[in-house]
Amino acid sequence: MDVTFSLTRITEEVGALIEEGDFEGAEEYLSARLACEPRFQCFIHYQLGRLYRRWNKLSSAIQHFNQAIEGALADRNEIFVAQILEELNLAKSEQRSQKP
Repeated sequence: MDVTFSLTRITEEVGALIEEGDFEGAEEYLSARLACEPRFQCFIHYQLGRLYRRWNKLSSAIQHFNQAIEGALADRNEIFVAQILEELNLAKSEQRSQKP
């Protein structure tokens, strides 16, 4: 199976669930993909981070973004690292602004 197709399919499935407001469904879908698609772990952690950020579960978002960064660094994918760092910094900023 084509990797690009698989990643596109994951993104589309998650996007559709989020669009419907089904955050739990998106979480279940990504968790299942994480268990059965080990070669996509970095990407799936990134998607989980984005989901949790949108869902305002910022601690979980930060955790998954950190895991995604580890994978992207191991893969020497500097462009993806930069993209993940941007999302991570936004999540951290949002988390700081919520604290009294």
